Amino acid sequence: MPCTDQQLLSSALDTLEKDGQEPHSAFYRATMTALVAKVFGCYVGMLDMLGVYWYQNGQPEKAKAALKKAIDLLTNKKEYKASEAAVTIVYAECYLYMALIASEEGNTSEAEFYGAQSACLAADMAKRTQSNPAWQIEISACVFVSELYLAMKNKPKAAEYAEMGLAACAMLAKTDPHNDLLEMRSVLEKFRKKALRRFF
Repeated sequence: MPCTDQQLLSSALDTLEKDGQEPHSAFYRATMTALVAKVFGCYVGMLDMLGVYWYQNGQPEKAKAALKKAIDLLTNKKEYKASEAAVTIVYAECYLYMALIASEEGNTSEAEFYGAQSACLAADMAKRTQSNPAWQIEISACVFVSELYLAMKNKPKAAEYAEMGLAACAMLAKTDPHNDLLEMRSVLEKFRKKALRRFF
């Protein structure tokens, strides 16, 4: 989606501010607000998909640019009155891929921040919506973060995220017992056991 779509969002907001003040325009304002939210959701969703696509196709710099733009927009999502559930899933996935990129770049602090943010956002949304996509992102993020903390020799944190991921696996198994991500249970269990050992 071209970058001018962001200008479209700003223009629509300006229109709401100017025309939405009149008493007779209440219906118009509500309609425009819904439209802006929908366009915003589509736009950040497209940025997220582009980021994932570019990352998976070996173009991390392009991926990072798209994901960062989506995160910047999502940070100010209240301005667009977007659906909390829809944008939080995108937010969590953007953070997950930013964590992967940071890890590959050797930036441990950013990888830790983005990975933990992804896991926590997905976990919160999973609790509120009981949605499979949220559990899937939570599981993926927990695998990443737990392994990262093991490498950092932070056993308590590694165990915490491994257990969080295992809990998400248990919930996902109830609604989608054949989901491929459930194969991560053995990985998370291995990380948890390693984290709970007295010595590495």
